[in-house]
Amino acid sequence: MSHLKSYRTKPTVEEGIAHRIDFNGGSYVEYQPGDGRVYRLVFTQLSTDVTKVLGAQPRSCLVTLVNFGCSMVVALDHGYLAASYVAEKMPTLSKGGAATVVEFIAHMTGRQADGPAEI
Repeated sequence: MSHLKSYRTKPTVEEGIAHRIDFNGGSYVEYQPGDGRVYRLVFTQLSTDVTKVLGAQPRSCLVTLVNFGCSMVVALDHGYLAASYVAEKMPTLSKGGAATVVEFIAHMTGRQADGPAEI
């Protein structure tokens, strides 16, 4: 398995946020980590009814990577969050891209990434 680190070259995740639009129940964010890539993500808070139907944890959000055509459900305050998990749930990402996105999801949700930051 490759050991690719996050593509981020900017000193902090916050510095990579090019645009952020908050809306009722979520946020749209354009994340540019400094390597020429742009990640367009939508974070949408899921209602209790939706989490029950999906079998997701309470207090979860749907993270959609718009320009890569994939999405995953992320618990806001617990659960497993690692680059390998993101790579599995968002297969259109490269391994380095998955490491970059997990770092960003951790930043947006206030969580720590589980496992190594690289895969």
